[in-house]
Amino acid sequence: MTEVSEKEFLALVADAARAPSIHNVQPARWRRVDSRTIELHADSSRWLRVSDPEARDDRLSLGAALEGMSLALSSRRKSLKVVELAPFAPPEGDQSRLVARLEVAPVGADTDPLASAISVRATWRGKFARCAPVELHALQNSLSSLMPVTAITRPAEIDWIAERYESASLAALGNPGYFAELWSWLRLSRRHPRWDKDGLNADAMALHAPERALASVLMRPKVFMGLARTGLARWVVTETPKIVSASAILLPTAPVEEDPLVTGRSFYRLWLRIAQLGLALCPMSALSDTREGQEALQSRFAIGRDQRIVNVLRVGRLPKGTEANLAPRLDVGELVM
Repeated sequence: MTEVSEKEFLALVADAARAPSIHNVQPARWRRVDSRTIELHADSSRWLRVSDPEARDDRLSLGAALEGMSLALSSRRKSLKVVELAPFAPPEGDQSRLVARLEVAPVGADTDPLASAISVRATWRGKFARCAPVELHALQNSLSSLMPVTAITRPAEIDWIAERYESASLAALGNPGYFAELWSWLRLSRRHPRWDKDGLNADAMALHAPERALASVLMRPKVFMGLARTGLARWVVTETPKIVSASAILLPTAPVEEDPLVTGRSFYRLWLRIAQLGLALCPMSALSDTREGQEALQSRFAIGRDQRIVNVLRVGRLPKGTEANLAPRLDVGELVM
């Protein structure tokens, strides 16, 4: 049957909510119009106005959520058809807005093979263990069918990326507006009222007890801005040891003119495929979020200017005995309209 009951709709939303979003803001909201029609809306109050002024990452996150719904339906032997799509434009105000109207199509083929990776996909922000050459070979061979990807494995090139990332990250964090926005989504203590709801909590960021205690002091906006003025902030936020532990850096790309909603769907599938291979990753979006970062990467790695670098991903194997913590998720009741 192609109908979706109210109970099944809530289960679908819970599965779709596992899709990634920038800073784990979870902007997607869902509405069941009738037994065969579902709408995807965006909660504009969760748009990151400073770090994402064009709302490109917002739209990318919504695309990932849309793909998440498609995968959830696939697991139930149903498929999704987009019957109406709102044009890409930055939000106006904080009201929710329609993104897409979807129709549950007749029973499709077998379950999408990537659906099995939804429950294990996570971000790993710690150091990586090294991958075996055969794992890197499998990685490079299995991603091209999902979206164009430039894979960088030479240590010297990874070092170059680490240096550029540190500079880009410090430049962004030195902007008081940007930092205040980031701070509003950090959850460094379990006492934070939204620790297990959204944002970036200390568990998901792989911070040990001493690190989270120190961060809760040094990452306060006034303190951090003071450190930034003295040049000490670099030592608080450096990620170089973690970056150079990666076995590969991936640069997924998409045509400049492509709707980020479409790109977001492909990006989620790419991430799921990496998880399916038993590997973990961490986005380093500060390096791809600016024109300068885009141009430096394009020039260094011969990427055409007709392509946009969607993100910079460090990839490796989880250290033995460790497990990535899944990012918190909103209750289903907060996700439906």
